[in-house]
Amino acid sequence: MTGAATPFGLPLAHAPEGMLTSSEFRDATIFAQPFGLIDGNGRVVIGPVAATPPLGASAARVVALEAGAAVPLGRFLGPALACGLIGRRVSGGLKLAGPALTPAQRGALDMLGLDGAHLPFDHPFTFAGVIATLGPARDAGASRLMRIGIDALRFTVEPYPHAERIALVRPGPFAELLASRGFARLDPFTMRIDDTPLGLPDLVAILAAARVVAIDQAAEAPLLGFCDPGGLVIAFGAAVPPARGWAALGMLRCRPATSDEAGLDTALAG
Repeated sequence: MTGAATPFGLPLAHAPEGMLTSSEFRDATIFAQPFGLIDGNGRVVIGPVAATPPLGASAARVVALEAGAAVPLGRFLGPALACGLIGRRVSGGLKLAGPALTPAQRGALDMLGLDGAHLPFDHPFTFAGVIATLGPARDAGASRLMRIGIDALRFTVEPYPHAERIALVRPGPFAELLASRGFARLDPFTMRIDDTPLGLPDLVAILAAARVVAIDQAAEAPLLGFCDPGGLVIAFGAAVPPARGWAALGMLRCRPATSDEAGLDTALAG
């Protein structure tokens, strides 16, 4: 029946029931930006999505991969890549289909030996079957199942110190305050640390060697998964809940703080 979902079992038998489910949706359309999935009956599986008609179709079966310039690197390497890898494992190794990758996202697939496993497109595209991994963990992010891509990448490089203090924060006066306290600003969007360009292996290695990470971007919290245990995370604003979750997974200490001089100095001193 068109649009019916055929359930697959998780490859992790001990995974809590209802946390994640991989299912195949027939005659389903993947939307590039914003990323989304609609099944053959017009039901929104991942969304919201723009109601635009598909501009291509394929008889292939694929695994949906959330990607592209609109997806922060932390979200891609955490929930998006984890769900793609789970779906690929469940499906027996089907290709990952989704928006064209950013250089850093492409670098992640290269590091995992999946450089030829991605089917890119930048417009709505319909496939005979689309396998998607769904459930609360997809959006909540901080769960053991979301570490699949992170863990595979973090052990491909050796840590090297660039700075003991790293700031995963947006540009502005607060970033300047952090710089005055010895923090090097790492920008996952431009892939730079201060003014130095980075490859993805550099980013992974630098975070692995950091001892203190300041973060104010919730979507980048999965990058804390690259940090070695025992480090300190100082979280600000909306980044506090996901930072706490990822810090707990990585055996890091996490301190919420206000994004001002007094709040920062208290967190550093505590």
